[in-house]
Amino acid sequence: MVKKLRGRPAGTPSTAVILHPHDIQAVLRVARRERYASRAELLVMLSNILGLRASELAPIKLKDVYSHDGSVLQVLLVTRSFLPSKREQIDLSDLPKVRAALADYFEKELRTIASVEAPLFRSQRGGALKSQVIARHLTNLYRKAGIVGASSRSGRKTFMRSK
Repeated sequence: MVKKLRGRPAGTPSTAVILHPHDIQAVLRVARRERYASRAELLVMLSNILGLRASELAPIKLKDVYSHDGSVLQVLLVTRSFLPSKREQIDLSDLPKVRAALADYFEKELRTIASVEAPLFRSQRGGALKSQVIARHLTNLYRKAGIVGASSRSGRKTFMRSK
């Protein structure tokens, strides 16, 4: 029998799994061991805490998150995938863990970047990570954490369940 390498494991539900808080902590532990740990941790946090889809994470630019001096803005500007002509403001003032993760990410990964038009999530070659790459990365993090049936949509579903 050939082992299935892609897609959802056999026998799992057809929709993305809703994560429990202990699952999120397990995924964050896995993310902290990754090669680009601060980026992986931030992707998991923004997906689960803010409910952002991979297609909404990919186009975020530095100017949407940080001020000219590198401090985290009070409001995150996001282009929603269902309404691309309108940008939504997400208040970060009551989310200290997200703000701390964004500040940590800036210090470790983005301090040397001069352009405010640069993407928040960069590839090794310096361009923006594509939404498909972000989705695959999130799914791989959930799989490494041992969460069966979780995918990149799990963060969004977890966020919607907590509202």
